[in-house]
Amino acid sequence: MQSGNILGSNIFNILLILGVSAIIAPITYSVSYNNQILVLIIATVLLALFPFIGERNKMTRANGIAYLIIYAIYMAGLLKVLKKYREESFSERDKGERFERLMQAYLQTDPLYKSQLCHVWMWNEFPFKDSISLVDVGIDLVAQTFEGEYWAIQCKCYKIGTVIDKPEVDSFLTTSSQAFADDKGNKTFFSVRLWIDTTEKGFNKNAENAIKGQQIPVSRIGLKDLLEAELDWE
Repeated sequence: MQSGNILGSNIFNILLILGVSAIIAPITYSVSYNNQILVLIIATVLLALFPFIGERNKMTRANGIAYLIIYAIYMAGLLKVLKKYREESFSERDKGERFERLMQAYLQTDPLYKSQLCHVWMWNEFPFKDSISLVDVGIDLVAQTFEGEYWAIQCKCYKIGTVIDKPEVDSFLTTSSQAFADDKGNKTFFSVRLWIDTTEKGFNKNAENAIKGQQIPVSRIGLKDLLEAELDWE
């Protein structure tokens, strides 16, 4: 039953959803999809072979372990990069800057964001930063959409089990609520706040309460989202 549901869902998504989407608007193919397609092919071939390996017509525990190993290998790229940053960085600031550069490249490369953003700046490269006069900035990256809107982005390279508390988000919320003057001198506000981190835990209750009801919405990209991104992290 479970196998049938999974196969049916994949057939539906690949054939119907992709087919209808391509009819409505052409879909750009990215070479970053190649790894995902390769893993999908391997998983499909194994699923076809499993009924003839070991107990016939049954997916065994050994088959399940094989799938989990393949999944772990598939997900290992980003974790390997983060481990390298933690080991080679000579300070927390150095680690943070490396991670910010990685997230800048992620937003410029991932198909979901690449199609929306025309610029992604490090904060010290943002051309209008001087019109925001706060000392504790709390913004690591700024992105501009093709429509001319600006996103404030915070990047945090946490340990996997870290819980994000309210003081962590306060300076980000404060700074990203400020207006700045654009290249024409117009008073401009950030339209989106994006929080990127490497923890599985997310925000605690106080942090969530601080985020709720904000006039400028806050979105989060966590470790799970980064691991599932259509990128070759290595």
